[in-house]
Parts: sequence; structure tokens; C-alpha cells
Amino acid sequence: MTTHIKTKLKELPASPGVYTYYDRNGDIIYIGKASVLKNRVKSYFTPLRQGYAEQVGGHDAKTEKLVSEIMDIKWQTTSSVIEAVILESNLIKKYQPKYNILDTDDKSFIQIALTKEEYPRLLALRPTDKNKINIKIQKYFGPYTSAASVHEILSIFRRIFTLRDCAQNKFTKHNKKQIPCLFYSINLCPAPCANKISKSDYLKIIKQMTDFLEGKKKRVILSLRRQMEYFSVRQMYENAARIRNRIFAFEHINDVAVIKRERSLEQYKNIPHRIEAYDISNIGKNFAVGSMVVFTGGEIDKAEYRKFKINYKYTNFTNHTNKIKTQDDPGMIRQILDRRLYHREWLCPDLILIDGGKGQLSAALRALKMHKLKIPVIAIAKGPTRKGFALFKNSLAEKITLDKNFIEHIRDEAHRFAISYHRKLRSKSYKSS
Repeated sequence: MTTHIKTKLKELPASPGVYTYYDRNGDIIYIGKASVLKNRVKSYFTPLRQGYAEQVGGHDAKTEKLVSEIMDIKWQTTSSVIEAVILESNLIKKYQPKYNILDTDDKSFIQIALTKEEYPRLLALRPTDKNKINIKIQKYFGPYTSAASVHEILSIFRRIFTLRDCAQNKFTKHNKKQIPCLFYSINLCPAPCANKISKSDYLKIIKQMTDFLEGKKKRVILSLRRQMEYFSVRQMYENAARIRNRIFAFEHINDVAVIKRERSLEQYKNIPHRIEAYDISNIGKNFAVGSMVVFTGGEIDKAEYRKFKINYKYTNFTNHTNKIKTQDDPGMIRQILDRRLYHREWLCPDLILIDGGKGQLSAALRALKMHKLKIPVIAIAKGPTRKGFALFKNSLAEKITLDKNFIEHIRDEAHRFAISYHRKLRSKSYKSS
């Protein structure tokens, strides 16, 4: 290690930012981000030890080669880790450092894509996803090296801007009815489907977000301030207040990220962090299935979804024989919960929602008892005219109060997932017969 590098390491700040490594020719060879610049950069110059490769994000040989070529270090601090992620991406795209290119050769990186739709969306896409989606893309941002950071960015954007996040078929369905979905009521979507926002205003939001992704934070805040002044002069104080909140969120975006992780945003204060909802799709004996959908922090978490094909000879129930009969919905609920609860490696739910009445609730509680678990459970029974619903709860769930629209949304999602799996099995059976 040269004297120059030793001096640079002592000068590093304990703040978020982006660091840049230069070789003896003054060429940039690597760009990285850090939540604490001092700790991250110093780790490269720590003697290699067991687990060091994982710590620094590369293989030992590659890291050694990189470190051996570093002749100078520069950095830029940012006000948040999120801004460091975006700055890192824009700099990599601009300079194409050779060691960053090696990192993306395995196609593990991820990009943010702006769709070419009347009301555009932002999607997180890997290179392998691009041929799987039937959506035109007008612009890509990235690449980013952290999928978690990308999803964090998009999640924060939704909270600041209340951005549309639905697939086109769902958008079309609500557009025909002119009724917004749940996310409008909890301030996570401006509902362009139901004309709750004008197209021009929606596109302004998109422009502000894309400017931010291009590292133009000051331009975004200036644009928002002009909007706020426009509304204030015209005494449109509610609109002005909304823009003021966006400005505050951008100026304190790191705090917004922390708030998200702590799940203390106002609209989520009564929502358990991990909700698992179960439903049965049962037409005849051959294709009965169960679904498990998951909502994390109040939002759909499709990566955690699971599906179960009902086994009528299933006798486990933690060593209790109890074979299922045709149309035995409580027995099926008990089976899929029993099978799910064996997976202790899966995150434990803070609340379980069951589609059904007292029978299904009792079945779920029996499964929990067999596994010696105590979890709040709510069963959602259809109303007498199949409209609305009645709730049946165990004692642990008595104090949990959820918005009616939110409950319906979860129930409908569990039902949709179960039906789609049921149809898939039935179609596959017909094709093979």
C-alpha cells in the first residue's frame, strides 16, 4: 500500500457516498457505493481472510488484482444511501470501468425500466426478464448491482409520488368501472384508471422521478417548489400541502427509507408486517388446490407466494390421522396449514387470514395447536347475500383492525391465485388425456 493510499484512507468520511478507484494511468477501474465510505473502502485494503471475498463482493483473486492496481481513490458523499445507489449507477454507465463490466458479465445486474404506456410505470427488470414481458419500454435506468436497493427505490417512489403500479389488465378493468383499487384509498396510487389525476399531472410525476434517477435531485426539488407556489397563489392549499410533503420527502429521502423499514407510515400503522392469506379452489376431487399469498408491509409480496395440491390421503397433521373428504374445506385448510407450518425456514406470519367461517377458523387453530404456535387468525366468511363479509377471530386477533377494502383485496388475491393454479392443473390434465 502506497503512502498516498494510506493518506486517502485516513481522509475518508463516515457518510454514504460513491468511491472511485484509479490505476497508474489515471483511468477509472472501479466505482462502488457505500453506506459508510470509511468502512467500505478500508475493507478492500484489509488482509484477506476467510469470508473476505463475500465481504468485499468479489472473488479473492479478482479483488487482489483490483487492489494491486489502485493508485488513487476519490469519492463523492451523498445525503442518503439511495442517492449513492443512483449516483453509482449513473457513473458506471458513463465511465464503464473494467472491473464493473466484469461484475455485470454474469447478467446478475438489474435495471429500472420506464414503460411506454399512456400512463407509464417503473419496473425492475433483469436482462433475462426482457424477453418474457410483452410491454414496450421507452427508457432504461441502471444497471444497478443490488436488486434490494432497486426495490427500495421503487417502494419509496410509490410513497412519495403515489405511482401507478398495476398490470395493464387490472388497469383496464378498473378503467371500465371507473372505480379505483385499494391502493388509491391508502395513498399508494393516484388512480389514473378512474381519472383521479389528469394525464398531464401524471406525466409530471413521471418526469420528476426519471430526473431523480438521472441524478438531478436539485431539478426535481425546483420543479416541485414551482408547483407548490402555483397552487398556493391560487389558494389550492390541499394540493400545495401535498407537494410540500413531496419536497420534504425528497430532502429527507434517507429518513423516508428508515420510516419504510420501521413500518411506521400512517397508512400502515394497523397493518401487521407479514400477512399470509389462504384460500381453497375445489371443483371435484381431482383438482382441489390451496393457495398462500403474502402481503409484506401492506404490499403484495409475490416472491413469497406458495401453492398446494390437496392430497386426499394426507394423514400427517402432526401424527394425527384425519383423511380429507370431498368438499371438506376445513380439512383442506388444516392440511395446507399443516404442510406450510412444517417449513420453519419460512418467515413466521404476524397474521393469518382464512377464506371461510367458523369451521375454517377452527381447522386453522387445530393446525397451529399441533405445531405449538400462537398466531392471530381471522376467518373471512361471505355475507348472507354473498356480498360483504363477516369476520371470525381467535383471541390473539381481537385487537387487530383492518380496513374493509384491504381485507377484500387480500381475500380476492388469495382467491385469484388459487383459481389460477386450479385452472392450470385442470388444463394440463385435459391436454394429457
